Amino acid sequence: CHPTDIDNPLGVIESAMASGVSSLLACGYNAQSNEAVLSLRDQMPGLPIAIGLHPWFATEVIDSVAELIVNSFPAAIGECGLDAAVDESTAPTIVQRKIFETQLDIASQTKLPVSVHSRRAVAAVFDMIREYPNVRGVMHAFGGSYEQAKLFFERGWLIGLGGAVTRRNAHRVHRII
Repeated sequence: CHPTDIDNPLGVIESAMASGVSSLLACGYNAQSNEAVLSLRDQMPGLPIAIGLHPWFATEVIDSVAELIVNSFPAAIGECGLDAAVDESTAPTIVQRKIFETQLDIASQTKLPVSVHSRRAVAAVFDMIREYPNVRGVMHAFGGSYEQAKLFFERGWLIGLGGAVTRRNAHRVHRII
């Protein structure tokens, strides 16, 4: 989740834990949010964090993100991935793929799992992760089919399902479950 995007993230996390949430992963997604999750972890020692570069911000410099990942000991890399629904002027597909590949390389080297954003790009993400057999992770807010979910499960990956799971007519999501 992205607690640093809300007011009083510490209070929200503490309230969630008091209500029975046993764990959460505070994910960064660009330079500013990565620094924010590091700061949040300083305020709440032991909080699992992820450092990464989301496809919406793929035009940011990856080198500083890569350095943060290596030097700050996050629990995971992310949120990273591909988004085929964004305007090419915001984050061109070729740039997204390069940034995602860099983060998969780092995950492979560091043995860290990844939290992957994939909107209208599940097949492309799967094609890329096949090149990294030792990388595991979670497909965040999975939007693919049951058949695609099975492919990820067979590789040792997990999928996360968003709020659509609560909708009665979300038959595709219910089938995956």
